[in-house]
Amino acid sequence: IRIIQINAPTVDGVQRLQQQGHTLTCPCQVVSINYEYLVTLNASYHQVCSSALVSSDWIDYLNRIADSTEDNYDNRDYRTTASSKFHLLSSMCELSSRTVSNAVFEFGRRQLITSELLPLTVFVSQMNSIVELFQRTLPNDFLRWLRLVRNVTNVNQLISGGYSNFAVVYEDDPDTGEKTPLLQSDGFRFVTSNGTEGKCLCSTNLTCRTDTSLFRYDDEHQPIGPFYNVPNFYTACYPIESLLPSSLACFYDDNPCFDIVNPIGDAQLYRNFSRLDSTRTVRFSSNATVNDLLEQLFIDSWSTVSLYASYFDHCQPLTCQYAI
Repeated sequence: IRIIQINAPTVDGVQRLQQQGHTLTCPCQVVSINYEYLVTLNASYHQVCSSALVSSDWIDYLNRIADSTEDNYDNRDYRTTASSKFHLLSSMCELSSRTVSNAVFEFGRRQLITSELLPLTVFVSQMNSIVELFQRTLPNDFLRWLRLVRNVTNVNQLISGGYSNFAVVYEDDPDTGEKTPLLQSDGFRFVTSNGTEGKCLCSTNLTCRTDTSLFRYDDEHQPIGPFYNVPNFYTACYPIESLLPSSLACFYDDNPCFDIVNPIGDAQLYRNFSRLDSTRTVRFSSNATVNDLLEQLFIDSWSTVSLYASYFDHCQPLTCQYAI
């Protein structure tokens, strides 16, 4: 056996010897190296987060729809609930992106400890395992925070801005004869699978929800009843409880639902409006719920590249040895 020593080794030379089957020993001058120098991580997000559906023009348009009529919109009517849902969806996209960016930054500050240069195959395998663990656990802290916010909101019975969980009722004051406004717990009527009608109350049922619909109104501008249910789109006690179980299927280009619920009167907006592309589904189907998307922080895919040359440069081996 003869020991061959290489002074001032290069990454190309080391890789060539590794490919020839040699086992090299290359002591590192720097034993701890930040991950940011060892791997690049880039997330690609679900198309909805870059779509017109989360744009300010679209949300403003929905607000104008809600304000442009004298009808006393039912709180289950798409035209009165859509703007808050898409505003929330926009916030979810933004918050997810910020969460991922911060997490990737913190990930980059963690360190790989190696006293000797790892072979390329070992380095790539080790970095892949580290990255996979990071990607799998990334949403956990965010989802725990979200559950806390939802629980605190529900337990404290905060009033929704759209009064979907409370109704304002007026009662006559027996002393003054004047009508006094009172808040009364409210909820939603629903029809069961066997055709019977029931009602759930937000104060006692945290999953209380109903279909989001388009309603007809009488001459007095009061709701008569729904004439179209938006598929897999729900109204619940709070906007977030409405949005999470809902899907965005209605807003894909292969679904006729969009033209029914959104007869866009703004010609310029309509010309510039692009629906979700049904051929671009990567990780999620068009029927995926918003909760499905949020559980993955809206990430469709990751691009990961291990940087062996950068690892070699930061390891700074002065010599390498191998036996023949």
